[in-house]
Amino acid sequence: MNSNLKLAFVFLLFLYLLISCKSTEQDLKEKMIAANNYLDDEEYEKALLKANEILQIDSTLLNAYLFKGIVLVKLEKYSEAATLLERVVNSDTNNTHAYFNLGLANLFLEDYKKSIAFFSKALRTKESGGFLLDKKYGQENEIPFIEIVYWRGIASYYNDSIEQSISDFNTCINLNFKTGDSYLYQGYNFVKRNDLKNACICFGEALRHGNNDAAPFKQKYCR
Repeated sequence: MNSNLKLAFVFLLFLYLLISCKSTEQDLKEKMIAANNYLDDEEYEKALLKANEILQIDSTLLNAYLFKGIVLVKLEKYSEAATLLERVVNSDTNNTHAYFNLGLANLFLEDYKKSIAFFSKALRTKESGGFLLDKKYGQENEIPFIEIVYWRGIASYYNDSIEQSISDFNTCINLNFKTGDSYLYQGYNFVKRNDLKNACICFGEALRHGNNDAAPFKQKYCR
């Protein structure tokens, strides 16, 4: 092969690789946007399929594992989700979304101590965490601080960490976040602490804020 042919071959190879890379990146972008749209629309099975397609294209994308873990939590496949999300935090120790969803997964796996630890890490790393799939495609979401506090309060209740749970639900109540539910759990906390006076106040407030699940507890403890 003479030098001109060699040069032409190298140029064509470079052009092919360049086009291929651009095509792959465009394909990834489209799949990422579609995956996020499916997640937003609560079409979790479709979102999971897209996540798998993305990982087939590039198995090194950490945010794709994060996304898949979140979708698996939505699909109540908690053990599988935890495995993927732990892989994420092992590589990115400041990923709020991974810690938050690990908190949820372990809560529903009834490992409450672990759940509390992950929610607490989510709160500590909230300012430095990132999501969804790839920031450059404009698919970033934030987890509200108060939502993490709320779920930690639930995990703390089931872990019998009553003072932590009371503190978290006080924060939720003060910020008017899921007020009826927060008062209900606060009532549960006071029952566990054998403080029926405050329990009854909380059950009454839960009812006032539309949580009718408090009715049988108010009837039982507040005669």
